[in-house]
Amino acid sequence: MGVRIMKRRLGKFSIARKFIDDSPQLVQEIMSQCIILEAKYSPVHDTIEYLAICDQFQEVLEGHIPMVYIIKVSIDYDSRGYQRQYNWEFEV
Repeated sequence: MGVRIMKRRLGKFSIARKFIDDSPQLVQEIMSQCIILEAKYSPVHDTIEYLAICDQFQEVLEGHIPMVYIIKVSIDYDSRGYQRQYNWEFEV
């Protein structure tokens, strides 16, 4: 999936520092789908807030405010309770 900058698929999302520390490979996979334009650390929430371009975001018209997305992660476990796989998506 390639990122098309001209489509203005802008969005904002945050990732908790603890999630980055606990799941760096998942964060790396998520970030590989985005072009980060801006990142700000929020000490109040201990999160990093991002403004990015991503194919999964809705197109934003010139002069309009980008939507705020959350990252929804689901984890599948096998019958012994071991993590089998995870899925993630951006959600409004």
